[in-house]
Amino acid sequence: MSKRGWLLIAGGIVVVLALIGGGVALFAPRGDGGQQAEAGIVVHQIADAGEQDTYDAAGGAITALGGEKADTVLVEGATGRELVPQGSKVMPDPATWKRAGRVATVSTTVSNGSAKQAAQVTLLGTDDGWRVLEVAPAAAKPKPSPPKPGPTLTPAKCPGTQLVSTGKPGAAPVLLVPGPDGVAGLQASAGTSGVAAVAADNTSLAARIAAIPGVAAYVLTGGDPTLWVDDPSGSGPAVGSAIDCLAKAAKRKVAVVAVSTGGLATRWAVASRAASVGVVATIGTPYDGAYAVDVARTLRADRPTALTAAKPADSRRDVLLLAQAMRDLAACSKDNGPEPACRRMAVLTALTGPLGDALHPSSVRALPAWPKGVAVLQLAARAKVTDGKQVVDLGDGITTVDSALAGATRSTVHACSIKARVAAAIPCWHSDLSVLTQTVDDAVGAVRAFAHPTTTAYAAESVANVVENGVVVAKAGHSGGVAFSADGRYAVVGGYEKLTVLDLESATKKSVACSGCGGVAVAGRLAYTVAGRYTAAQTLQAYALPSLRKVSSAPVGDSRTYVTPYGAFGDKVVLERLGGSGARSTISDLVVVGADGVREKPFPLYRSGGASGMYVDPYSPQGSAVALVQASSSACSGFVSALAVDLTARTVKPLDGSAYGLPTPKQLSAGTRTGIDFVWMTDVHRGGDGRVYASARAGACDEELSQTPVIPPSLWRLDGTKWVSVDAGPLSAERSFGKLGRLRVGSTDSALTWTGPAAASFESKVSSLSSPPGFAVFADASMAPPSGKKVVAPEPLVVRPDGIGALKVGASVPSLLASGVLTTSVPGGPRNCGLYLGTGSLSKVWVLTREGVTTIQHLGMDQPYFPTNAGAPAYPKLSDLKKIYGSALKQHQGKPETKPSWYVEEGGNIILFQIDYNAPDQVNGIHMGTKAVVFNDQLLGGLC
Repeated sequence: MSKRGWLLIAGGIVVVLALIGGGVALFAPRGDGGQQAEAGIVVHQIADAGEQDTYDAAGGAITALGGEKADTVLVEGATGRELVPQGSKVMPDPATWKRAGRVATVSTTVSNGSAKQAAQVTLLGTDDGWRVLEVAPAAAKPKPSPPKPGPTLTPAKCPGTQLVSTGKPGAAPVLLVPGPDGVAGLQASAGTSGVAAVAADNTSLAARIAAIPGVAAYVLTGGDPTLWVDDPSGSGPAVGSAIDCLAKAAKRKVAVVAVSTGGLATRWAVASRAASVGVVATIGTPYDGAYAVDVARTLRADRPTALTAAKPADSRRDVLLLAQAMRDLAACSKDNGPEPACRRMAVLTALTGPLGDALHPSSVRALPAWPKGVAVLQLAARAKVTDGKQVVDLGDGITTVDSALAGATRSTVHACSIKARVAAAIPCWHSDLSVLTQTVDDAVGAVRAFAHPTTTAYAAESVANVVENGVVVAKAGHSGGVAFSADGRYAVVGGYEKLTVLDLESATKKSVACSGCGGVAVAGRLAYTVAGRYTAAQTLQAYALPSLRKVSSAPVGDSRTYVTPYGAFGDKVVLERLGGSGARSTISDLVVVGADGVREKPFPLYRSGGASGMYVDPYSPQGSAVALVQASSSACSGFVSALAVDLTARTVKPLDGSAYGLPTPKQLSAGTRTGIDFVWMTDVHRGGDGRVYASARAGACDEELSQTPVIPPSLWRLDGTKWVSVDAGPLSAERSFGKLGRLRVGSTDSALTWTGPAAASFESKVSSLSSPPGFAVFADASMAPPSGKKVVAPEPLVVRPDGIGALKVGASVPSLLASGVLTTSVPGGPRNCGLYLGTGSLSKVWVLTREGVTTIQHLGMDQPYFPTNAGAPAYPKLSDLKKIYGSALKQHQGKPETKPSWYVEEGGNIILFQIDYNAPDQVNGIHMGTKAVVFNDQLLGGLC
């Protein structure tokens, strides 16, 4: 890379302008060498080493002044001292600068009250002179560390690709597609975590992918990434050829990890190759254009544009990008290596060429959409810079987060917040995302799940293990909740006395003491658990992975609350907090906690109960959760609703559970009973086909709060907002991996079994299953659980002339006794009759049979607990019945000492409404059966 520069000398002022090689000129002034300008300004090309040193020193880092910014800039010039307000024109010289878009750095002094300070001033040259863009303290020349060598690349059989040295041919092929900064970005190892408490990984994206067992990582070296994606010499055709070759050679689908505009090239290529691609992860891809194109052109000498923006915040964003570019230019020109500064400059340089010409929203949107059946994970980062009292959203310095996530079905965004006044460089920069720990972890996790889709953890009574293909690959010596890190490498096991991390690559583990801990969630490289549960002080504790070094501890509850971590999305962990006495019978809130420890405003979930199960989607654009909420903490807890929660928009949408017996909103308003008093739903998870599944069982409660099973533990799927039955079970949990195999937890002894090429059995009393977050990226229909016999929801419990629910006139009493719907709690019964009582929701119903007959003859209720099939509500009034039934309602006079009753007839059977003796308009009993039997048996008379 060549280095040339100019000095603009005006007394004590040194204005630096520079040019980098490669055929594209940035920041180049007019070459008027020696022309005298107004105010004694002389444009002079650098000629010797001494002047080069002056140029290097002046091109150091530019940051805001400590404390409040100076209101004025004191310029030491040929005409003496001048106090110049920031934003005003400095050294106007329209004759010298005919074109806009010039940036310079001035070494000078600034006045900040009575104090003076050596400083550097960043100036923008416009048609009518200079404007002050940035004021910063004079900084010492940085001492850049030499770049670390990336992984060795070796030629591969497929043209335009090179194999990363640590890869293993014959394994799952993964293609890495670079952005405008080329292969250097994939090999860079200057990782930054973006979270102060977490150490950077310092390993390149290529090396991380290649280190996954069973993966062969290939880097795309063909195609010019600085050209538009559909150019015959660009990256798009090269990506397509590489996918075709790798898929054919490996005889399996290819995973693709693409950086920046490499994601656009991948989308162009994959559009016609859906059958050859298993998963795609894109990092910082500008799906809706890049705002930095205009900034780059402002800096380019041959095609300048005005540096203006419609919004003040966008204008400030562009100014900060200019400042970053100036510091990168100086560092890269001096050191001439593939360090972060040079990679950032390479991206800006590319945006001034054909790539930038085409990188507009209209061009990008014209690209073919991702084909159905290809799982795509879109990753983005956001740098929020506090500059003075302003917070400026830079996106990733090239594109906005909205652009990087445009059209996403699976995505996440990571945040890096800094104060510009103390930062040497802005993190989360576009060309640095391929080494940002969090984005790399997400991409690695998607690839690991692609290569190892059966990896699952289970927690049993005394152990928590990780299994793959029916074989235990990691063991913890205690039981508790299990959560995986985003890259799928670490499984974190909670426990009442300790916390353990299992390293699936090195087969090692590490534990730390953790009193009263239980559930665990992992967000980024931090594992969260709540210590001190069931005690007066509960704290949310964060541990760095994999060291398990405690990095924070914050109070989240006392003896009146119960806090459980449920999952994470992006850098945020989701907790459920139950408040008030009785723990699980009062207010339920969801609390979202960021990596910086800041808790968002609690999200009310339900006001009388807690979640019996929850799934937090790690890669939902909305950060969504599916919560299953119970109403009370009694021995036969009632189930209220299943809720879809959008944690970003802070909205709740009820889900339809009518298929397993919950009443619809219409039935609820009508008071209709469905025969279901409780639903327990657990193991909510995203299946291999990309849809949400759960295990559920349901039943009824009797007056003693005993449970009567109605729906066995079975598998359910969420279709839109409606739950549908998949397999009647009985099973308590399941993970299906298509032809690879199936994990299932039985409902009797909760034993875990694996069915596949080689069957296996594991512990009994298994309480939970969990999968790595990367598994949630997939949408492979072949991994959908196979459908078995489906559960049929019980019909609503409404009074019909022939009975209620399963209690029907003519039904077999022995069969109902065997199924538990009836009980002989009244042995013998009245004279010449058998008297039985219903169970569960039907416990208020009594059944009569004639002597020697084993079928139901007469049904009755002492109170009208249920509505009727014609729409009469529970506990109706006689006036209600007359409106509903009209002339079909007829009067019947029973025994002389009783008040008249009313009845309706249908198909030879009747419903008889018994009127309250003391309230002539109130119904206080209902009878069902044939007309003759009911009239004769009314009030246990007649045959009985």
